[in-house]
Amino acid sequence: MEAITRDLLTLSGLEKQPESVVRLIGRGSIRNVLLAATKTCERKAANKQIELSVNCADDLVAPMSAPLLELAIVNLIDNALNHTDSGGGILITATRERGHALISVRDWGCGIESRHLSRIFERFEKARSRNLGGTGSGLAIVKRIVLAHAGKVEVESRFGKGSEFSILIPLLKRPGNPFPTAC
Repeated sequence: MEAITRDLLTLSGLEKQPESVVRLIGRGSIRNVLLAATKTCERKAANKQIELSVNCADDLVAPMSAPLLELAIVNLIDNALNHTDSGGGILITATRERGHALISVRDWGCGIESRHLSRIFERFEKARSRNLGGTGSGLAIVKRIVLAHAGKVEVESRFGKGSEFSILIPLLKRPGNPFPTAC
């Protein structure tokens, strides 16, 4: 009940005033966000004997609310942990893609049936999460956070083969250059 209440409050705040999130945005290291999110999930990963790997350059800097972006990544890692068998692995990466940061959380777990993919980012989506004790709103929170960062989130999945959730957010522009950093 506590998790549902917390998720509802987070979603409500993001949906009602996403512009307030934008005001909180500062300059931040994507690598630091990924490492902090991974640290938050370390115990659960260790209990399931799942290896978490992070691959991100030190120089990826983006306008962000670091706590909110970290929450989005934690939700994606937690989701991957819930759907990956013991002994598996999860890869968290970030790369530069045409002036954007492409953040990816990849697992080789059970995957998502194609019939569920179109609704996976809706609040209280229960096709997968409820069976594992989730609230069904984690991916909706991820979507709202990414939208507040002027980004987009997508998923690719093959049932029985795993899933890859990708977040695309703008990188900082170079000083004196009105265009985003070229890749």
